[in-house]
Amino acid sequence: MKLIINPDRRDWSKLLSRPEFDNSAIISTVQTVLDDVKARGDQALKEYEQKFDKASLDTLSVSKAEIEEACLQLDERLKNAIITAKTNIAKFHSAQIGTLPVVETTKGVKCWQKGVAIEKVGLYIPGGTAPLFSTVLMLAVPAKIAGCKDIVLCTPPDSNGNVNPAILFAAKTAEMLANRQKVCQDLCRVELICQPVPYTHAAVLCQSLHNFLSVAPV
Repeated sequence: MKLIINPDRRDWSKLLSRPEFDNSAIISTVQTVLDDVKARGDQALKEYEQKFDKASLDTLSVSKAEIEEACLQLDERLKNAIITAKTNIAKFHSAQIGTLPVVETTKGVKCWQKGVAIEKVGLYIPGGTAPLFSTVLMLAVPAKIAGCKDIVLCTPPDSNGNVNPAILFAAKTAEMLANRQKVCQDLCRVELICQPVPYTHAAVLCQSLHNFLSVAPV
């Protein structure tokens, strides 16, 4: 940390300016990946998994055996904490469901708000060295309560091709894996990408170039 004491007023603007980062090279790389995946589908994803995560994958979906194994690996205290968190999150978001009043703004003219669930949503869950299994709950539980029909959960595996057990258990707890709901075997187009902040360049480019509705932080 650099300590600056009583700087000259003329230097304040420079000292308080935020550092700038040229991300043009990153965006170019991401765009190349997106174009390739769009053209070659699952095969391109498997190749990029090998390149970036050093994982050799035969399939992009999670097997029932993997889910069961994940449940056995986790400490009971962690599993109970995940279950409690899911209950609390569900209780909070369920309370948001309600009928809003109909307002007659002018005689014979009635206005009201109506919430309609987005049909297909994609959830990006960071994995690797810092798996954010809590994000599974914070995204999947509200999506299910809202009535989203198709929920696609995507997360990078480790170098052995395994998804973090806590992520799989959280997905099961959120009732996403009861029927192994859309874990991507053949790419699925979605209408909304949800992910924790900071945004990934891939999600931002998907939003701007492929007509996704939004990128939602948690």
